Amino acid sequence: MSSTVPRKPRNSKPCAPHNNPFGHDKPIGMRPPRPILEEVKEIQEKFHGSDYLRHNLGCVKNRLKRIRLHAEVRAQKHRVKAELKRQRIERENETGIDERKPRETLETKREPDPTMIAHTQDQVAEELIHAETLDEFGAYFDGSYTPKVAITTSIDSRSKKTTMFIQDLINISGGVMKSIPREQFSVRELSQALSEEEYTALIIVHEDQRQMTHMMVLALPNGPTAWFRMTNVYTHKELVGSGRPIADHPPEVVLTNFRTRLGRRVGRLLQSLFSLDESLKAHQVVTFHNQRDFIFFRAYRYAFEPRDKRDPTSETIARMHELGPQFTLKLKWLQVGIYDIRNEEYEFYYKAELDKHARTRFFL
Repeated sequence: MSSTVPRKPRNSKPCAPHNNPFGHDKPIGMRPPRPILEEVKEIQEKFHGSDYLRHNLGCVKNRLKRIRLHAEVRAQKHRVKAELKRQRIERENETGIDERKPRETLETKREPDPTMIAHTQDQVAEELIHAETLDEFGAYFDGSYTPKVAITTSIDSRSKKTTMFIQDLINISGGVMKSIPREQFSVRELSQALSEEEYTALIIVHEDQRQMTHMMVLALPNGPTAWFRMTNVYTHKELVGSGRPIADHPPEVVLTNFRTRLGRRVGRLLQSLFSLDESLKAHQVVTFHNQRDFIFFRAYRYAFEPRDKRDPTSETIARMHELGPQFTLKLKWLQVGIYDIRNEEYEFYYKAELDKHARTRFFL
C-alpha cells in the first residue's frame, strides 16, 4: 500500500476579520440609510467639507461583500449630493444669488489681450472707430459701393467638389459673387486685372491632391490679403436635408466673438464679401463664428412660428434650416496690401511655436 500524506488539520482559529470601513460593531453588508443630515455632517467633518465619501475597499477580499459595499458607497454619494443640491436651491431662492461656480473652459482661461481691454475704454474705443472708418473697408461700411467678388481656384484645379463648393458660395451670396477661370495667371496679375474691372474682392480656393486645403481672400485694390487653412468642407449635396438658398437675395451676415484688434480686422474682411443690402424677406443668414481662433461658416434659413402649430397663441420660436456649405477657417497670415512673395510686411503671421507653451492664447 502506498503511504498517504496525512492532511494538515484545519486551523481552528477563525479568519482575521476584514477591515470594516463603516465601523467594527456591525458586520459588512448593506445597511439601512441613516438620516441624510447625519451623513452630510459626517462627511463634512471627516473630509473637511468634501461632498463625497471616499473609502478604500480594496482590503475587502470577498467579491460579493466588496460589491455590496461599493453599492452602499454609491448610494450614500447620491443621497448626499441630492441633499446638498436641495439646500443650495433653497438658499438661492431666498437670496436670489446663484452659488454655482462658472464652468471653466479654454475661453474663460484665455490669456488677456491688450487690445481686448483697450476696447472697453471710451477714449480708445473712439480712436478704434475713427481708425476703422479710415481703413480699406471704410468705404464699404459707408455704403459707397456694392461688393463685387470674384471667386476662382488654384491653377490646374480638377476637383468636382471644388466646383460644387464654389457654386454653393455663389448661390448663398445673393448675386454678389461670380466664378472666373484661373487659367495660368499669377495672383498679382489676376488681382490687377480684376481691379480694373471694379471687382472689390477675390477669393481663391486652393487644392492639394484634389482636396480643398486653403483659401486666400484679397480685398481689392489695396489689400489686405488673408491666407486661411480650410478644414471640414461640406457642400450642399453632402449635407443631409439641407435646403436651397434663394440666389438673388443677399443674406444677413452675423459675426460672433471677434474681440481683438486683429479679430475685428479679419471680421471686417469677411463681412466685406457680402452685400449690406440684406434681404430680410428671404430670412437667410450667414454666420462667421470664431471659437479658439477657428472660424466656422454656416448658412441658414430661419422662420418664426408658434411652438404648437395647432395653437397659434402659443410661444413663438425660431426654427433653423441649414442651406450649406459648411467649412472651417484658421488664419495663417495677414499680409499688408495685395499678395506679393517679395513683400514681407505682415500684420499677423502664425507659427507653430505660438501654441507650444499656451493652449489658452488666442489671437482673434
